[in-house]
Amino acid sequence: MASSHRLGFIDGLRGWAVIVMIEVHTFNEWLLPDLKKLEIWKFINFTNGLVAPSFIMLAGFSLGLTAVRKWDEYTHLTAPFQKRLKHLLLIFFVGYLLHLPAKNYRFLKYWPVPAKVEEFMAVDVLQLIIICLLLLHVIIFVFRSQRLLFWLSLTLGVGLFLFTPWAYDTTVFDAFPHYVSNYCNKTHGSLFPLFPWGGYVFLGSAFAMKFAEWRTRDKGDEFMHLLGWCGLLMVAFGLLADAIPFTLQSNYHFWKTSPEFNSIRFGIVVLLLYVLWFIEHRWNISPDFAKLFGQESFLVYAAHLMLLYSMFGTFSIVTFWGAQLNFLEAALGYLCVLTPMFALAWSWRRIKHKSMRIAHWIMIGVFACFLFLFFFFENGSFVFWIINPNDPFK
Repeated sequence: MASSHRLGFIDGLRGWAVIVMIEVHTFNEWLLPDLKKLEIWKFINFTNGLVAPSFIMLAGFSLGLTAVRKWDEYTHLTAPFQKRLKHLLLIFFVGYLLHLPAKNYRFLKYWPVPAKVEEFMAVDVLQLIIICLLLLHVIIFVFRSQRLLFWLSLTLGVGLFLFTPWAYDTTVFDAFPHYVSNYCNKTHGSLFPLFPWGGYVFLGSAFAMKFAEWRTRDKGDEFMHLLGWCGLLMVAFGLLADAIPFTLQSNYHFWKTSPEFNSIRFGIVVLLLYVLWFIEHRWNISPDFAKLFGQESFLVYAAHLMLLYSMFGTFSIVTFWGAQLNFLEAALGYLCVLTPMFALAWSWRRIKHKSMRIAHWIMIGVFACFLFLFFFFENGSFVFWIINPNDPFK
């Protein structure tokens, strides 16, 4: 349910990120390989690459805004604070649940296969966001200083960008268990390690705190204009820094490790946020369907992955149409995925608006169905182990 304190342009950018994210997953899986060699695909691929930075930065931005507005709730063990932590831990749990390599309990007998363990331990976007948000909660609760939170967020954000070249392939983190080292770099298959992706969360939090501070002085519009200029400066800085004919980085790679590229990406995300704010502020245009996706982003994220990749059995939509479609066919398939996701988000928001108690019971029912499918669903058909005399788990 949308809060009266929600800002449409924030939900709007998050919503557009979710909409494009579904396109990323469908087109990457379904499009013919030869079509990915075309020039237009390079542009599409670059645009797709803005999804994760937008999604991650907005997680920090939203926390920064909410923390300033509800500072007392974040600095004391109040019921809302505990509820917020439980919500974060639930998302953290679901993040690993989506990585579960065992389709059902029978496949657990193949554990611990090293490749499967590494697949499970790999850090994806949900795990990254939750770890960073939990760290921000700890900083707020321990130090209880908005000024210190701002400077720590800014320092962590810039530091994670700057030290990414060193962290990218260092073996220093191998001294830690994989469930720790995976949060630091991509050595063991993590898609979103702290270097550099955590920087987007912390910088988002720092920017949001300043925005909240200026809003309390009725200067929120001035800050948003400054934010737009800041985005332009970050893009310009990244391009100019990359143009310098020498580098201090021993393993320089513009697209993977460079602080310059992360500065450009962050700057573009800031510009997108500013553009959506400007359109909403000047012309009062803020599409409801985009805001709906933004407000229910977690639900749509988890649901579309389950729909595309199938958590149970061997059949999945992506393998059925894998790398066989042209642009038009992939676009139609994308719409066939996007439409039920919109219907799901709309229905869920209606249910929550009508009764949170009903929503809680639905969540319990969904979890019960998940457990049932995990224990009794195999290769597309229900298997009741009680009638299988050869089942080693009896």
